[in-house]
Amino acid sequence: MRILPQTILLLVLPMWLFMVPQASKAMVLMRPAIEATFVIRSDDLEERLLGSGFRFLRPGLAVTNAHVVGSAGTVLIVDVHGNREVATVVARDTVRDIAILRVSPSDTYILPPEGEATELGQVVYAIGAPYGVDFSLSRGIVSAMERQIEANVPVRMIQHDAAVNPGSSGGPLLDFSGHLIGMNSQIADGFRNFIGIAYAIPTETLVAAVARLEGGGDIDLPRLGLRTRPIDPKIAAALGLETREGILVDSVEAGSLAASAGVQPGDILRAVNGQPIMRVGDLAFALEAVVGQGGFDLLVIRGGAHVELRVRTATDTPTTPVRSGEPAKRTEYRFDETGMQIGADGVIEDVTELSLAHYEGLQAGDRILAVNGAGVTNTTFEQVRITRPVLLLVRVSDGSTKHIVLDPWARPGRMRPVSGANVLDEAVVLF
Repeated sequence: MRILPQTILLLVLPMWLFMVPQASKAMVLMRPAIEATFVIRSDDLEERLLGSGFRFLRPGLAVTNAHVVGSAGTVLIVDVHGNREVATVVARDTVRDIAILRVSPSDTYILPPEGEATELGQVVYAIGAPYGVDFSLSRGIVSAMERQIEANVPVRMIQHDAAVNPGSSGGPLLDFSGHLIGMNSQIADGFRNFIGIAYAIPTETLVAAVARLEGGGDIDLPRLGLRTRPIDPKIAAALGLETREGILVDSVEAGSLAASAGVQPGDILRAVNGQPIMRVGDLAFALEAVVGQGGFDLLVIRGGAHVELRVRTATDTPTTPVRSGEPAKRTEYRFDETGMQIGADGVIEDVTELSLAHYEGLQAGDRILAVNGAGVTNTTFEQVRITRPVLLLVRVSDGSTKHIVLDPWARPGRMRPVSGANVLDEAVVLF
């Protein structure tokens, strides 16, 4: 069937006439949000692009991602009119990737919608500075809800396809009316460039985090000292399990909370304080629910029997949010926490994708010959703790050697990676 050009025009023209006023209305509604958004740069002579941020909830308060500001105590912010200001990093929640900034009071700030839930397919707008292209506005839809990206982070993200790239982190994700529905945080699969899947921290998570940080509440999850893994079909078959509910304990760190409670390798963790653990990601939310409590119960399956264990945390040093000034930071790491499994004679048996070791170029089959100039033994990587950046001498597959600096405290010059579009890491997860 032949369609005449006049017919096509009659079909398209009404749609175009409808879309133009809608697009114009959207731009009018987005304007206050653009006014409230700013670009974040380093507060030094380099003024490196760090990301984006926005004024939120009330005058003088602003938010961004914790990975945007890193360990900085102050950052330079620049608004859409070119006004420059040094903002103070008041507090940060590195677990949920949220930071609070103190900025000059302004009448323009972004508020969440009242009583309206974010819906699948909803049109959304992202504002940020992708690759330094300041105050770029992109449009997309909510493509999925409640995506938990990292197994040890108790946040269920909004997945959307509004284009974001490095520099967009910390910028707002808005609905058609210009209300905040989330803060852009990550892109999928660890790629540096946008591939159609982006993630935003939901507004309700952001509001709760701000209240917790300002109120001086605990922000870190209890560290059990476990390495766990999902129960895949092969593991379930080998153990004779009827269901794959729960998570398998791979190892228990000596002297940890879990060790003191009596958790053993091979246990299947099924519940925390009565909250069921169906998969690896559930543990983070269960631990979040017991933050600040003197103790909590674990239910494990051991040898086919149900065993109840008590974790006591009352003697732990409480964790407090970082206020203005030099932030608190972790003081040491184990080698296996950098993403490597190291065997006999320093041979790297496996490297977790998108880990620190992976980003530094280490691969399975490489052999670590020396740490900080000292030769290694079979016990080096179990006994030595990384308390400052370490220098590794590594022999690679072609027989040549090279030095690699392993620095767990360095802020990488890239967006924080994830392990999949919505796949919790199937490798061993630390808790």
